Amino acid sequence: MKAYLQLIRAPNGITAITNIVAAAAIVSGGQLTWQLLYLVIASMCFYYAGMALNDCLDFSEDAQERPFRPLPSGQISLASAQMLVAVLFCIALGACYLFNPNNLTSLVLGVCLTLSIVLYNGVFKQGLLGAFTMASCRLFNWLLGASFVTVTTAQLDIFFALLIASPIFFYISAVTFLSKQETHASNKNTLLVVELLLALAYLPLVYLHWSVFQLSGWSSLVSWLLLTVAALFLLQRFVLLTTNFTPKQIQLTIKWMIIAVIPFDAMLVAMAGHYAIALMLLVLLLPCRFLAQKLYMT
Repeated sequence: MKAYLQLIRAPNGITAITNIVAAAAIVSGGQLTWQLLYLVIASMCFYYAGMALNDCLDFSEDAQERPFRPLPSGQISLASAQMLVAVLFCIALGACYLFNPNNLTSLVLGVCLTLSIVLYNGVFKQGLLGAFTMASCRLFNWLLGASFVTVTTAQLDIFFALLIASPIFFYISAVTFLSKQETHASNKNTLLVVELLLALAYLPLVYLHWSVFQLSGWSSLVSWLLLTVAALFLLQRFVLLTTNFTPKQIQLTIKWMIIAVIPFDAMLVAMAGHYAIALMLLVLLLPCRFLAQKLYMT
């Protein structure tokens, strides 16, 4: 069982859940219903299918550089992993359809997410293009969460959904681009690109604060406090990484940034004024951190 949990990077899937809940909460004004469970299941299955597919396609490389992983070590056969990928994709797409059979928006987004996952793992994996392709997977995951609104309204406001998803797009682009250095740490200039991408993630957050959520009074103060704390935490991490640019430190930073997706999502929900849901998302840090101590995330 542990080998399969390693294969799918079990802790990481919790961050996919918070993407879905955060997006749904924002677009629905915090009016969540039980149907959201379909999208949560779909999102987790998409994420885990992508992780397993990654190891299937990287089998030869992992045999040389990461022989301890479940496939090259022989703990799981390649055929079993491929079957798992197919089953997870089928469950995910089925859940997208069952969420709202009368409106196929979620299913269409699920198909787009599937294509993005396959394109990243099989075609566009290297360089900045690879980082953007991976980020598009998170983007479609956020849009999948935003499609929750089709339960109560006729259609999804795609422009608003893209706006609230843009911070996570640039954030995940930064994480993915940095991850290319986790084995050899051969190019410290990568940090400049990563820091630029993080700045691009921060800008739409400021725009959301001023022009979309139109916060005032103490809610505005809370929002600015959250944005400042987030920036300071990232700054502290990257000062440390600049002075110690090693594979181990890069892996620790990536692990921290993946887990930080949870408070990142909670921050967006809090900025939108849904504090109870934001606190609920933060609770998911507990199982994520617990699993991260037992299983690798990168």
